Amino acid sequence: MGLGEFQWPQVISSIALLVSVATAYFSFFRKARLRPRFGETLMLQLAENDRLRVKPELMLYNPGSTLAIIHQLCWELRRLSDDSRQSLIWEENLTTIFAETDGGRKIDTRFESFPSALSIPGGVALSKRLQLATEHSIELLAGDYSLTVEVNSDGTRPRMVISRTMLRLTNEDVAFLRANRLSANNTDRRILLFFYRSGANTNCFLHVERSK
Repeated sequence: MGLGEFQWPQVISSIALLVSVATAYFSFFRKARLRPRFGETLMLQLAENDRLRVKPELMLYNPGSTLAIIHQLCWELRRLSDDSRQSLIWEENLTTIFAETDGGRKIDTRFESFPSALSIPGGVALSKRLQLATEHSIELLAGDYSLTVEVNSDGTRPRMVISRTMLRLTNEDVAFLRANRLSANNTDRRILLFFYRSGANTNCFLHVERSK
């Protein structure tokens, strides 16, 4: 009886200690896999020297307990028809506002900040509209393209994750981009707006309407 009375409190105390340690770990120290997701819209614009500007919205969710520091985003655009690839340069962060023009409303996407390291507390999601540009001039052709981002971070496990999405260009889209290429004589910021669509033979970004 004396031995039993001595052991059971010890067992209960040990279990309580293990539960406390596990709770503390999951509450304060747990590193988790960062979850990148693309938003519902994406914009395209042909800049000087035939460099393509790609403007996706990227959401990054940190389900862990520790602070995540994103120190590098590596982007690639790949045309599926011939497997040609281009690295994309992260030029700036953007913000979109509604503007009133002649009694009507339109969206105005403009500069917000330059690229920098991003910090995301545990259990928090961060959303950014980014402006990317191909490193070199690009031969625009109709077809499907793969957009890939490699996210490198500290305070997460693993430290690198990859996310992909698809983009579909038509001959009409290509003609519009070429006709509205930015230059010294054309400073109108006309863009192509795409929405993500799911379904048979889609699951990609498709052009919906042109900005005014």
